[in-house]
Amino acid sequence: MNKQISLLYMLLGVVFTTCIVAANILETKIVEIGFLTVTGGLLCFPISYIIGDVVTEVYGYKAMMRLVVMGIAMNIMVVLLGNIAAALPSPDFWEGEEGFNFVFSFAPRITFASFTAFAIGSYVNSKVMDVMHKKHKKRHFCLRAIVSTIVGEGADSFVFFPLAFLGEMPIMELLNIIILQIVLKTLYEIIILPATVWFVRFVKKEESFDEDKLDDKPVEGKNDNNRVALVLADGGAKGYAHIGAIKALEEHGLEIHSIAGTSMGALIGGLYAAGKLDEGYAYLKTITRRKCFRYLIYVT
Repeated sequence: MNKQISLLYMLLGVVFTTCIVAANILETKIVEIGFLTVTGGLLCFPISYIIGDVVTEVYGYKAMMRLVVMGIAMNIMVVLLGNIAAALPSPDFWEGEEGFNFVFSFAPRITFASFTAFAIGSYVNSKVMDVMHKKHKKRHFCLRAIVSTIVGEGADSFVFFPLAFLGEMPIMELLNIIILQIVLKTLYEIIILPATVWFVRFVKKEESFDEDKLDDKPVEGKNDNNRVALVLADGGAKGYAHIGAIKALEEHGLEIHSIAGTSMGALIGGLYAAGKLDEGYAYLKTITRRKCFRYLIYVT
C-alpha cells in the first residue's frame, strides 16, 4: 500500500517517541528543586502529552493511537537492548559498568509500571481530547488541552507509582508524590500553552485542516490526488453498485468533494450528498418485486 505520509506528522512522531524513551531513562535520576523532589523524566515527559494534544487535534484520535503504539514498541526495544548490553561482559579497564547498569538494567517492576501507565495515560489523554474536540469543534482548545492533561497525567500517575513503589514507601508519601506529579505536569502544560496554541495553528495551516470535519484526519500529506469528483451513471437496480463503489473509494482514503449523476446515479448521489447513504441503502434493500409494481401503478 503506497501512501504519502505528512512530513509534519512524521516529525511529531519522532519527537513523541524520543520523549517517551528519554523520559524512561531520565526517570532513574532524582532531581531536587528547592523543596520539591521529582524525577528527571519531568523534563520531557509532559512534552509527549503536548504533542498528543496537537496530533489528536489535527490528525485525529486514530493517528494519535498509532504514535502511542510506536512509542511503546520503541521503548520495549530500548529496554531489551539496554538489558542485553548490561548483561554482556566488560573489559577490566572499563570503569563505567556500575553507572551503565544502573541506568539500563531496568527493574522488571519499574518497566512494567512505566509501559502500563504510559499506555493508559496516553489513551485517556487522547480520548478526552477527541471527545471534547467533537463537542466543541473550533472552540475551547485551551480548556480541552488542560483537562485532557489533568485526566491523562492523573491516570498515568495513579497507575505508575502504585505499580512501581507500593510496599516500598508509606502510602501517604506515595499519594503526595502522585499529586505533586499531576500538579507539576499540569503547570508545565499551562506555562507552555501559548506555544502549543501557536503550533496547533501552524500545523493546521500546513495540513489544510478543515475545522468542520470531526472524523479522523488523514495521516497522508496534502495531495490533490486524494480528492475526486464523482459522476454516477444510470442503470436501474444495477445502480446499487454505486454504493459499493463509493464505500470502496472512501476506504482507500479518497475524498469525494463533488458528486453528480443521472437516473439511479442521481438518486445515489443525492443520498450521499445529503449524508443519508446508509439509511437510503437500508431502505432500498427492503424493496421487493411487489413494491416495484405498486410504484409503477402509482406513477401510471
